[in-house]
Amino acid sequence: SRLYESVTRRAAEEESLVEAGRLLAGTLQLPEVLERLADLVRKQLNTDLVTIHLLDEPMGNVRVRAQAGLTREPAGHLEAGTGIPGSIMEKREPVVVSDLQADPRVQHREWVVAEGLVSLLGVPLLLEGRAVGALLTSCRRPRVFTPEEVALTAALATSAVVAIRNARLYQEAREYAERLRALEEVNRLVSTSLQMDEVLENIAAAAARFFDAPWVSVWRLEPDQGVLRRAVSHGDPE
Repeated sequence: SRLYESVTRRAAEEESLVEAGRLLAGTLQLPEVLERLADLVRKQLNTDLVTIHLLDEPMGNVRVRAQAGLTREPAGHLEAGTGIPGSIMEKREPVVVSDLQADPRVQHREWVVAEGLVSLLGVPLLLEGRAVGALLTSCRRPRVFTPEEVALTAALATSAVVAIRNARLYQEAREYAERLRALEEVNRLVSTSLQMDEVLENIAAAAARFFDAPWVSVWRLEPDQGVLRRAVSHGDPE
């Protein structure tokens, strides 16, 4: 009987990994990859909530990028290295919490209590040996996650990281292509006008697109006075 249960469980786990590979390989859009992963983990583990947290290095925080399961309010963002996601990423190993509301690592305790979350399993998302995020799944009832469930969640996270990497590479390639088109547009706009103000306005507009900047200003040197004056601006400084 135990052997049969073990074989059946192993077959189900392998089927889950195959399904994960199929679902995650079906898109190169990062938000969709993350949503599919969250839904899959929640379905396989029969938990109430799954959140996927990714490191946002420019902002210096860890942001919730996907969620499966309903909550009254969205989960908040965390400073990098803080909270349970930060602990998981720092240690780069799974974490199991039996009493989430009393865990000292919890940052948004009021939110956890309001949502009635009790038990949690979290695994790191490792890309080329570096922690880029964490996957957390939790229940509104006491639950002991088995070693097999921890291993399955970690395996799903590992398969997802490949899809996340591919999606990011695709996104970077698209952004690079868009910047090339912006440069080509600058060359075209500069060569189609002999009016200095119009040329500068076109350059400012193209620079805003190129750098995804909300506001760009171009300054011009006044040789007679030896000062810089703003010639044109594009966008909203606020």
